[in-house]
Amino acid sequence: MARVISGLVAAAVAVAAAAAEPDGGAAAAQLARILRGDVSKEEVEIVLAQYDEDLSWSDTYGKLRTVYCKGGSACAPDAVRLENVGREGHSYLSHIVSNYDQLAKWTVFSQAGQPTIGYKGQNQ
Repeated sequence: MARVISGLVAAAVAVAAAAAEPDGGAAAAQLARILRGDVSKEEVEIVLAQYDEDLSWSDTYGKLRTVYCKGGSACAPDAVRLENVGREGHSYLSHIVSNYDQLAKWTVFSQAGQPTIGYKGQNQ
């Protein structure tokens, strides 16, 4: 199940990266490149805002992933640690400001929790 769900993130990245392409097969081709590991972080970057979430679902995209963590000991070993102020928007803005001159061609910003299908409410 985690492979299918993490595939949703890759599909979102692929669709976004291929949006400017008139060829409908471009999204599928980009998704295949991402899953094969043929895409560099300069081309596509996945920025995750972590507090204490399990990141194992995103290991497939480790080469493309940047994690900003505000959760102390729960942080991923490779995470950029930030003071626990603001919400995920603060993490995203920190990434943009720190990397303004070297942002990837396409950047996907997400909370670090494993993506799911559907929305069941904030507290569930």
